[in-house]
Amino acid sequence: MTLRVAGKTSKTIKSESPLADGFNPAPGNSWGVEMANKTSETDKLRQKVEQMKEKLDKLLKQNDAYHASSELGETGQDDIYDKTGWLADPHSEYLGQAVEDDGCQDAYYEHSWVAEDEMPGLENVDGGSDLGHKWTAEDSWGMGRAHDDSGLGDEVALTETNDEADELRDQVRCLQERLADLLSENNQLAMKVKELEGERDNLIPSRNCFLSLYKCQKLQRALTLDECEHLVHTSTKAASGDVLADSELYISGERRDYDVFVDLYGVDPHAVPSVLKDQHTIELVNAHATILASKHKTYTPKFEERFARFITNLRRTGYPEDYLIGFMDDVGILELQSSYTAFRNALHTEVSDVSKTEVMNDPVNSW
Repeated sequence: MTLRVAGKTSKTIKSESPLADGFNPAPGNSWGVEMANKTSETDKLRQKVEQMKEKLDKLLKQNDAYHASSELGETGQDDIYDKTGWLADPHSEYLGQAVEDDGCQDAYYEHSWVAEDEMPGLENVDGGSDLGHKWTAEDSWGMGRAHDDSGLGDEVALTETNDEADELRDQVRCLQERLADLLSENNQLAMKVKELEGERDNLIPSRNCFLSLYKCQKLQRALTLDECEHLVHTSTKAASGDVLADSELYISGERRDYDVFVDLYGVDPHAVPSVLKDQHTIELVNAHATILASKHKTYTPKFEERFARFITNLRRTGYPEDYLIGFMDDVGILELQSSYTAFRNALHTEVSDVSKTEVMNDPVNSW
């Protein structure tokens, strides 16, 4: 059994919008999902470690049981041999008694067998005689061979069990190290999420101020008491659009003037997380909102017409990603590419700076 531990993969956090000053407008989504994945992976690995430990415990118990049975078997084998080393007859009494009885039967035997007498000669199969036989180590090995062979299979099984137990110990050790790494990474992700959530909380007042200023100054609509407080108590005012950050205010229920959001970005705020995933699209709708909310910018009707056409083609094609690359056979994508180019050009040709009375060079990167 071989354990393969996947290597760590480093991840680079990219900002969803270049206009957000390096802040990810929806940190809770990406970091929250990643932390949830790490937590799930950690739980699965912890279960794997527990399973490995259970299997290792079973093998160790089998090992102990084998040793206990082996010791018991060896003790039992000693009982079948008598004090002289000869196999005992289970149907007779102690064989030494027969020797004593033989010494007492003088009436039937001329000579009692004593230890000092020499062993009589043995007749050879070829007719020879007087072949004295000496007891050798090979004879002793032969008698115990049957007993040794019977335990050979058990010894092999024990060796295999020990090898498997060692392998499992190594796997458990590797899993525990991997688990420790995942727990550490999970803790780091949790800290990062809290950090980003704190930044988002600090950003909420400035995003509310951006929307409320546009509603008051450009749409000339009355503000609620809460919206007035946004303008009064906000220390930092946002100067650019951020579709992802602003959509969070509507998704959370903090703001309900949906028409203001749609006027700025062209899409419903609740649909933003699922439909706006292409970075080029996000940059373009943010630039549109920035120009509309700026008190120093003016734009022509053609600017709004091209933006409306771009949003319409986006909706018709299902808000695709990477639509600027390939898709040359799709008529809908070709129209979307054309409307994208037309509106991007309008950022240069259809927008003017009131203070300088000149066409801006690159409003996407400037605002």
